[in-house]
Formats: sequence, structure tokens, C-alpha cells
Amino acid sequence: MKTTRRKAKPGEVLFFYGQLPGDHPDHIGMWGGGTATKRHSNVIMSNFTQEKNWPYRLDKTPKSFLQELDEAGFDIKTLQFSIRMKQPKEEHEN
Repeated sequence: MKTTRRKAKPGEVLFFYGQLPGDHPDHIGMWGGGTATKRHSNVIMSNFTQEKNWPYRLDKTPKSFLQELDEAGFDIKTLQFSIRMKQPKEEHEN
């Protein structure tokens, strides 16, 4: 796999499958600075990867959202998520 060249824009948080320089392929959480911080990236990453008991599961085995998608037949290496921080109100009005 080629090293990812993807970069988050200021105020943006990304989650995708890729490879960072000197690392193995894996899901990556990335933030672009500005109003987006590492904390924001961690919130996204933990919601995709942290194992939890889902209320709709009968077996109550802790699984991450990625594990749930994988077991449902999705190719989790194709998952891409992008979100941007809200703009201050004064920039919206006009």
C-alpha cells in the first residue's frame, strides 16, 4: 500500500483507511488545525473503533462500529468520513 498523501483542511477532521510514513496500513484519524483539534479527532476515532455493548445485539458481545460493519459484509477499508467545524455565526449571516 502506498503512503497516504491525504491532509485535512483547517477546521476539518478525517477518518479513513491508509498508511502513514513508516507505519502499517490502518484506520487513520486526522485533524487539520484551525478550530479542529486532536481531541475532535479522538472523539471520531473512538466512536468508530472502541468496543461497546450495542443495545440491539442479542449476544451482548462488545464490538466496535468497525467490527459491526465488517461482520455485516462491508469493506471497512473503503470507509471514509469527513466533517468540518461549524463556522462562527458572523460568517454565516448575509
